[in-house]
Amino acid sequence: MAIEAIRSGTAFTQAQQATPKGNGEGFASALTDVAKQVSALESQANDMALKIASGDVAELHNAMIAMQKASTALELTVQVRNKVLEAYQEIMRMQI
Repeated sequence: MAIEAIRSGTAFTQAQQATPKGNGEGFASALTDVAKQVSALESQANDMALKIASGDVAELHNAMIAMQKASTALELTVQVRNKVLEAYQEIMRMQI
């Protein structure tokens, strides 16, 4: 098995170029986009739950998958929020 040599950080430089510089609008817009995606997954899961209750769903597994996706996305979002808050609190505890 051949091991390839490390190239001059092409992935890192691409990530730096893709990251917008400025007043944090990139981070804020990323959080907004994630919140919108989670909200869309939750509304899709709610629609599927209503269809199950009314008996309109022929394929129950699709509804369960949609509900699990929404649940997992929400759990991930909450965990990311917790990590961001922990990082903020840690920064605030730093002495200058």
